Amino acid sequence: MLDRLVDRTALSIDWDPASLRVVQVRLGRGSASVVRALTAPMPADLAPMNDADGLGRFLRRVLDQEGIRVRRVMVDVARHQTILNSLALPDAPPYELINMVRFQAAKDLPFAQDEAVLDFVKSGLRPDGKTVDVLVAAIREDVLAFQRRVCATAGLRLTRVGLRPYATSIGVMRADPGAAGGRTLVVDVGPRMTEIDLIRDGHLVFSRSAAVTFEAAPTEGIVPVSPPGTEETADEAASAAPTPTVRSPVGHLEVEITRSFEAYRATDPGCQLDRIIVAGATGAETEIAAAISQRLRAPATMFNPAGLLERRVTAGGELCGFAAAIGLALSHTLEESAYFDFLHPKKATSPEARRLKRLPLAAASAALSVAAVAVGYWQWVSPKYQTMGNLKQQIKEYEANRGRIEELAKRVREVEEWKAQEVVWLDDLYLLTEAFPDNKENYLLKLTMDNRRGRMVLQLASKQNNGANELANSLCQLKDERGRVVYQAEPLKSTHAQQQEFPYLGEVHATRVKVNERAGVAKEPSRRGAGRSANGA
Repeated sequence: MLDRLVDRTALSIDWDPASLRVVQVRLGRGSASVVRALTAPMPADLAPMNDADGLGRFLRRVLDQEGIRVRRVMVDVARHQTILNSLALPDAPPYELINMVRFQAAKDLPFAQDEAVLDFVKSGLRPDGKTVDVLVAAIREDVLAFQRRVCATAGLRLTRVGLRPYATSIGVMRADPGAAGGRTLVVDVGPRMTEIDLIRDGHLVFSRSAAVTFEAAPTEGIVPVSPPGTEETADEAASAAPTPTVRSPVGHLEVEITRSFEAYRATDPGCQLDRIIVAGATGAETEIAAAISQRLRAPATMFNPAGLLERRVTAGGELCGFAAAIGLALSHTLEESAYFDFLHPKKATSPEARRLKRLPLAAASAALSVAAVAVGYWQWVSPKYQTMGNLKQQIKEYEANRGRIEELAKRVREVEEWKAQEVVWLDDLYLLTEAFPDNKENYLLKLTMDNRRGRMVLQLASKQNNGANELANSLCQLKDERGRVVYQAEPLKSTHAQQQEFPYLGEVHATRVKVNERAGVAKEPSRRGAGRSANGA
């Protein structure tokens, strides 16, 4: 009876420089269903990524024109506004894991920690049963303030601020349950920024944004939308006539998608894509699906959430661009610890503190009872009994402290053992993408990493005989933020390959320069050290 009196509807809103997307969702206990979806083109005189007040007034006008009276709203933060990182941490209770995440994530922030809003989700337990993968995201306070300002201007009550790539992955997996198995590449095409995400075994493990400009198809007025009639495969997309105005951006985006997948493959050697799903509303999605399907040799389909919508959703338009908005709405069905919410980030609260917060009256009563007993005891018991009681209390405190100290020492040993064994190559992969030559002249065949010795062996195919030399020189010139050399790299002699387009095979051995050696840059790596690099890899 009470549920009928409570408004259980909410809005999920997503926007880009070209259009505004609104999804109305009905929320239940552990369930959510989309009841309405509409899109509206942005006014020509509005800069929605910078003008919070103008965007809020436009959003209010759209909702009023459609007769939408819902006040609760969810929004998301785009990938290019987010610092996203993956961590491998010891499995621990939630309040301890939060402290470890904040300590580790603070090292990678490009801005002060007090200016950041940080949240995370667990991606799953590793096979050893002791280490958990954690996806950490951080945004600036001013990004969150922008979202608050938009909703306040529109007269809406902001209830959650999610992460757009994560919401997109949820929408894709709900629309196509098969996407949760194996490796799925998701390309969400926007008019200015495209998000490239990779889902592995039901978890988002990689995300990157690429700045490629597309001209959105012109529309006028608010367009109610519904699911496309059928999914469009890459073969059907290839037979469609491409639009000449988007041919150049499609080629540019194809290169960015290939680079992103190769960057991910460095952390997952030998992986193969099981499927590609393309979302977006620029009009170039079918051509993009055909191009990357051929390039990456995996079947590609368009995002189609037909099974997620109620039958009475108004017909017309396309839902291919609603992956993030629908995923954000459907994430309501997950536990709070399983989705991002920068408005209410996870905080370290011990079980004792949570129980005290839930039972303030009982805690106060217990404290008064203890105080009353203590007053009576010290007033009526003789001094000898008081002394004996003090000694017993001291013994109890010493025993309790000893147990906590032993538990803390055990936790410290576990963390130290984990840190001694863990080697994070994320910074090296980022530097490698900067140093790698043009992929039209070279491409990486194999990347081998030696955690114990801090070495990388890169095998590449090149059109020219000097491809390995160029890569080795670029690696040797890389410096860290203090101007210290990062690698000592040495190319091996190139050999001929069987293929005509890239006839030369090269190999480069790159060894990390230890921090205490970077003050004086070694002029040339010793032959003995180079031999260990080749054999160790």
